[in-house]
Amino acid sequence: MFCRNCGKKIPGGSRFCPVCGAKTEDTNKKETSSVDKTTMPIIEIIQRIKRNKRIYIICLIAVVILGCGYVGFSKYQAKEQKNELINNEIQHLVDIIGVYKSSGYNKIKLTLLADNTAQLVLHDGEYDACTYYGHWGEKTIGYPIEIDFSDSFKILLGSKNDEYCSSLYFYSNALWLNLSSIQSHDYSACESLQKQESK
Repeated sequence: MFCRNCGKKIPGGSRFCPVCGAKTEDTNKKETSSVDKTTMPIIEIIQRIKRNKRIYIICLIAVVILGCGYVGFSKYQAKEQKNELINNEIQHLVDIIGVYKSSGYNKIKLTLLADNTAQLVLHDGEYDACTYYGHWGEKTIGYPIEIDFSDSFKILLGSKNDEYCSSLYFYSNALWLNLSSIQSHDYSACESLQKQESK
C-alpha cells in the first residue's frame, strides 16, 4: 500500500504514513464503513418515512376515521336498542290498558288506566253495582298484574264461593284471586274477561 500524500510505501495495517504522517486510505475506508453501518439504518428509515410520508398520513387518517366510525356506530346501536326497549314497553302498556268485561253470570267490569289506576265494577243483580278503586302494578313484563284496592270487598270469581279480598291479579285476560291459583292453573278461581274495543 502507498501513501496518497507522499507516495511512499506504507507497511500493511498502518494507520498513518511513517514518512509524512498522513492517514492511510484503509483507515478512512474502515471509519467510513463503520459510520455507515451504524448510521445507515437510521438514515434509511428517515428517508423511507420522508418518501412514504403520504402513505403514513393516509393510514393514520384511515385509522382515525375507522375509530370514530366504530364509536359512532356503537353509540347509534345503543340508542336504537334503548328506543326499541322503550317502544316495546309502550306497546306492552297499550296492550294492557283498557276496559275488560266478563261475559258470564258475574258481570265484572275492570278498567286499567295508563296512570296505573284501576276501577272494578261488580254487578250484584240487574241494576245494583259496586265500584272499587285501586292501583295496578307489574313487576316485570309477562308477570301477573297485581291490583291493590283501597277497600276490602266480597267477590265471586269462577265457581269459587264469594271471598273477601283487597287485591286481585290480572293475568292472561282473566281476573284471579291469588298467585297460587295462577301457578296451579286453577281456572275455577278466575273469571275470564274480554277486552273491549276502544271507540
